[in-house]
Amino acid sequence: AHFLYFNFQREIFQTIYSSSNKDYFVSALDPLFRYIKQDIEYFDKEIINFDPKYNNIKEFANRYFDNYETAIILPLFFEDTLIAIINIDYKIDNNSFTKDEIDIILKLKKVCSLLIYNIILFEKEENAKLTKRDIILASNIQESIFQKDIPSFSNMDIYAYQKPAKEVSGDYFYIQKIDENKAAFVIADVSGKGFSASLVSMMLHTIIQSQDFITISTSRMVAKMNEVMTSNITTGKVSKTLTFATVFCGYIDKENGVLDYTSAGHHPAIHYNFQNNSFHLLKATSR
Repeated sequence: AHFLYFNFQREIFQTIYSSSNKDYFVSALDPLFRYIKQDIEYFDKEIINFDPKYNNIKEFANRYFDNYETAIILPLFFEDTLIAIINIDYKIDNNSFTKDEIDIILKLKKVCSLLIYNIILFEKEENAKLTKRDIILASNIQESIFQKDIPSFSNMDIYAYQKPAKEVSGDYFYIQKIDENKAAFVIADVSGKGFSASLVSMMLHTIIQSQDFITISTSRMVAKMNEVMTSNITTGKVSKTLTFATVFCGYIDKENGVLDYTSAGHHPAIHYNFQNNSFHLLKATSR
C-alpha cells in the first residue's frame, strides 16, 4: 500500500508512506481525478475493465493503474476536497481481491480518513491560535503608537477619541503642539479593516513622525506620505494590492484665525462658525 497526500504548494499527490518504500508523485491534473467523487469508495482495475459503466474513464484509469502499478485506488476526502489517495498493489498471486479482502481494505480507508480528519482539525485549531496571538500582538503594537496624551493649549480646546471596530484599526490621528496658538494635526483613514489596514496606519505613523511639522506645509506633508507609500509601486506589493488611505492634514493658527489644510480624498471635515451658528464642509482638495 502507498499513501499519497496532496501537496497544495506543488499541486501534486506525493508519497508520505509506502510499505515497499516507493516514491510516487502524481500531478493533481491527472485526468482520472476529474471522475473521483466522494460517493466512490474505491476504483478496482478489474471492475473498471469489465463493467461497461466505466467505459468513459477506462483509458484514464488504466493509464494510472499501469503508471503506478496499482490494482485499487482509495480516494480520501476532507469536506469536499480530495486530499489523499491510497494505492493498493496487485496481489502476489495476481488473483482478484476477495470480498473479505476488499472489506479489510475499506476498513483501512476508514481508519486513514479518521486520522486525516483529526490531523487537519488539529492543524486548523493551532493555526487559529497563532492567528489570534498575532492579532493580539498587532493590537498591542498599534495601541502603543496611538496618541494618548493630547497636547493642551491655553487658547484652544482639542479633543480626540478613537476606538477600533475590531482588534486592530485602519484609523489614525496625530496632534502636535507648535505653540500656545498653533497646532498641527493629521487624520487618516485606511481602506478596509483588520490586519492589513493596521499595518498601513502604522506605516503612516512612521512617515509622519519622520517629518517636521514646523518647517513643512500641509500639502508637502501629504505629498511626502504619498511619495513614501508609492515609491515602490512598480515592484512593491503594499500599494498595489493591500489598500490605500485618505488623509486630512491641517494647521490651526488661533492667533490669526486661520486653518491651513490639505485633504487627500478624505471625508469632508466640518467647520462650525459659532458667530452665525452655521456649518461649512471642507471638501477634499486632491485625490
